[in-house]
Amino acid sequence: MTADQTVAALRKWGVKFREYPGWRTRGRPGTFGDVRGVIVHHTGSNSQSDDYLNFLFVRGRPEDGIPGPLCNVSTDMDGDLHVGAVGRANHAGRGSATTLSRVTAQNYAGYTSELRPGADSVDGNAHYYGNEVRYDGARAMTAAAYRTALLHAAAICDFHGWNALAVIGHREHTRRKNDPGHNPMNTFRTNLAAVLRAGPDGDDMANADEVLAELRKFQTAEAQRYADLANRVQALTDQEEGRYADLQRRVQGLVNQEAGRYEDYVRRFNAILAALPNGAAQQTAPEAVPESDNPSSTS
Repeated sequence: MTADQTVAALRKWGVKFREYPGWRTRGRPGTFGDVRGVIVHHTGSNSQSDDYLNFLFVRGRPEDGIPGPLCNVSTDMDGDLHVGAVGRANHAGRGSATTLSRVTAQNYAGYTSELRPGADSVDGNAHYYGNEVRYDGARAMTAAAYRTALLHAAAICDFHGWNALAVIGHREHTRRKNDPGHNPMNTFRTNLAAVLRAGPDGDDMANADEVLAELRKFQTAEAQRYADLANRVQALTDQEEGRYADLQRRVQGLVNQEAGRYEDYVRRFNAILAALPNGAAQQTAPEAVPESDNPSSTS
């Protein structure tokens, strides 16, 4: 896709997007004409800063030998899509040739299960567009981000004539990765298929909005689950603190008891000493012998 084709496709599908400076000519050296699908990622960070976008689209990770761009687009938690590179990006790395062949054929059981990748043997950067969703992966992406990821994927699939099976998660490309976290890709593809069937003007994107509503319900349930877990942890903490305080009280009671016994011993000992006669413990000196009776004396 050229830059103009990308913009037209996103506008057709009503994607709210921003153009990052320089994106129309940005890309890594190497071929990017044999594109087969889209990979969805998570960044592993909740940062929504402009500096993080610069990291994704420009700086990359040169210290690891992985210069930018690290993706073609990035999706914010609030649903904004940033377009950062029209060309090849360092997002997929080496991955499974088996996965690539299934994505190319678009005939695997991807609506009921996720793909299990084989050994890393192909360069995914040459064959996939990359969308880095900006969240840590520790829980599901926000409903707004999910909706945008669906619409971005729909725009790309619609342009190329692909179905939803052309879209995979990074963990389906390689065993080295686990993104996007807490987002089953078979469910994502099922939702994407519904969006593609509805079309960009179908029921004012009712299908995508229904997905959004379901996601909000899911997020509410997840938030309650985390709150319940936090309450249980706090209750256990309070219980342990109570046990510790009780143990402290018991130890202090034993200390006080021993101190009282010692003081009692001291009092009893002092009483015994006080009851003894004065000088009773001292030995009486012998009486002196008179000089006249001393046989050893001389006159």
